[in-house]
Amino acid sequence: GPHFKERRSTQGKAFEVSPRIRLAYALAARQERSPYLTAFLSDSDTGISEEAIRGINDLDFHEDSQQQVLNELSGFTRRIVDTRLSRYSYPVYLRLLNGCLRSGRGIDADTLLVIAEKEDLSLRHRLKALAYLGSFLTPPPVDPTLGIYRPLPARENLDLPSTFLPRLFALIDGSNPRLASSAMKAAEHFDMAPDADLLVAWVRNEEKPVAIRRTSTELLGAHEGSEIAKEALLEMTEAKEPGLRAAAIRSLAKVAPEAIIEGATGIIARNSVSDRRAVYEVMTADSSPGAAKLLAEELDKMIAGKLRRELELDLYEAALAHSEPVVKSKVDTLLAKLSAEEKTDAEFTLFGGNALQGENVFNNQGTCLKCHIVGRMGGETGPELTHIATERARTHMLESLIHPNAEITEGYGICSITLKDESTLAGTPLLEDEETLTIKTAEAEPQVIAKKDIAIRTPTISPMPPMGLTLPKQDLRDLMAYLVSLDVIEDE
Repeated sequence: GPHFKERRSTQGKAFEVSPRIRLAYALAARQERSPYLTAFLSDSDTGISEEAIRGINDLDFHEDSQQQVLNELSGFTRRIVDTRLSRYSYPVYLRLLNGCLRSGRGIDADTLLVIAEKEDLSLRHRLKALAYLGSFLTPPPVDPTLGIYRPLPARENLDLPSTFLPRLFALIDGSNPRLASSAMKAAEHFDMAPDADLLVAWVRNEEKPVAIRRTSTELLGAHEGSEIAKEALLEMTEAKEPGLRAAAIRSLAKVAPEAIIEGATGIIARNSVSDRRAVYEVMTADSSPGAAKLLAEELDKMIAGKLRRELELDLYEAALAHSEPVVKSKVDTLLAKLSAEEKTDAEFTLFGGNALQGENVFNNQGTCLKCHIVGRMGGETGPELTHIATERARTHMLESLIHPNAEITEGYGICSITLKDESTLAGTPLLEDEETLTIKTAEAEPQVIAKKDIAIRTPTISPMPPMGLTLPKQDLRDLMAYLVSLDVIEDE
């Protein structure tokens, strides 16, 4: 205690002693969680300095001094950018970045940008600084250096230097594609969109990374009524990269709605799934005759079986959102065709889903993992699905999701039994012959019941809810994509 309170006047003498003694002082300050630990940040011994950095980042100080020590850590980081920053080990370097994030001032955000600009630092170091900058306004609740829950408040109205934005844009406009992409993400995070002229220049520059051009295309959507933006977006509907075309049609719908059909016509002709989905998406909000005509033509292809099956649900949902008579008539024709084939609109979920998103549905909102094993995870209430893709046809899987009682796998249904002595039990039938029924209940070992003792037996039903009623169709389509991907090879 008293040693640190006098450090301002005694620092010169104290720091003349041996590194061992200085380290002991630093460790004692850390143990006491004393704000005077900051005195050792600038120690000439890198090991002692690192101890101070770790202590300030890793510990929580008294609320009266917490912000002070964080400000001193971030200020120290800014002072050493041109001198000793590269001397520190990578875990300590991350703590210096994290100190800037936790300090949370405009000058701290600028320090992260200064580090990202340092050309003599490794690309790894510069990218990490931009990653921290890209979460500065809404820090993650889990501390990235410690992996513990340590939430920070959101930041707004930061006092950023006037040079911040042009310097960030300079990184985007630089020659390193990875730095440019990370800088663009940071600019988006700070809601600092360049003006239309600069965005158009990036969009048209084919030497720029596709990610930069795509993001620039998306940002052009904020420039409503801009002729230069409209012109560039129409050009991008003819770009070679599908991601650019899809972004262009979405932005065009905001900038120049009257030009959507012009842009959409060329995109439709390319027959890219992502592109056409983007077109259908913007058509849902376009009530013009041109949009209705385009959707009706696409529905004609679907009715005739000439539309890619991955697009069926997207087109169907876009058409449902339209009130134009010509579109509603085509939807009626489509549904009548399904009815004649004894099918429902769930048929449109068979193809086109995202397996990764479907896994999330399976594990979370679908609650499937509670009852079904995949690999080495899951419950045993329902059949194992580890290799379901090789055991069941796609249509069979969909039928099981929508109508789980249509076919029940032996050993997994539930029934209720009332015996002649008026006792009851419920469980899963396991084995059955002419004279006995073996049933597994939740309370006891499987029981063998003589059939002559059964008064009432309900039909066996599946405990699984009908997913067609509980999940949105987009989620159902993703879940289908996940299931048809399942042929898990377990680790040895």
